[in-house]
Amino acid sequence: MSIFTRKQKLFLEEFCKDFYDKNILNPEIGGVNIAISFTEVFKISIAEVDSFFNNIDIQTLVNEITLLRFELFSLAFLHQLGDKNTAAQSQFTKEYLQENERYGIWEDLEIYNKAIATSSRLNQNPETKKGQAYLLFLDRMRMDLFDLWYKEGFESKCVARAANRIMTDVAWKKKLTHTYLMVAFCTRLGYKYNAELGSELNKEVQFRIMAMVDGIYNGAKEALKKVIIE
Repeated sequence: MSIFTRKQKLFLEEFCKDFYDKNILNPEIGGVNIAISFTEVFKISIAEVDSFFNNIDIQTLVNEITLLRFELFSLAFLHQLGDKNTAAQSQFTKEYLQENERYGIWEDLEIYNKAIATSSRLNQNPETKKGQAYLLFLDRMRMDLFDLWYKEGFESKCVARAANRIMTDVAWKKKLTHTYLMVAFCTRLGYKYNAELGSELNKEVQFRIMAMVDGIYNGAKEALKKVIIE
């Protein structure tokens, strides 16, 4: 047997549809819905350290984790494969959800997409010349790519979502992105907190949610490492 692993060549639409079908919308093994079983275990884990999560029903959690799975797949797609096909992947995701009568997912993904975009700016101090230069470069790159992809015929919102993920590698490695996604996740679930009043998210809850975020991203990235997108 060769010591080299040959990557499978697939069309973007073919790979993404298969991944979305089998790993996000309809993840079943032996007739068991993996999304529900995973969520049940996850709920037990976070409810152990914060009773707030006992009040959230399983389907609500399943729906929210589904959003994370879509957005983290898109982020992993960019980080693993580069920006060549990221606008096409964004548009395919929208069209896939429309065709599967799940367009609400596309709309609800926006908060997580914005969280990712914001996280990429947090490691820079806008009061310093270095920070100002970096943020200017980041904004210019995103605007230039937006213009390029839009001129290539992709829809504006799809292009904006793709551009928001550009230059997020450092923020991801520093877990700034994890933090912002975790806050967005808790906010959408109705977790009440106010940093100014000293009411903060339970530290262990933060850790466990960010661990889930990391696991979802790494799972998608491992799948992406095995293919060449044509």
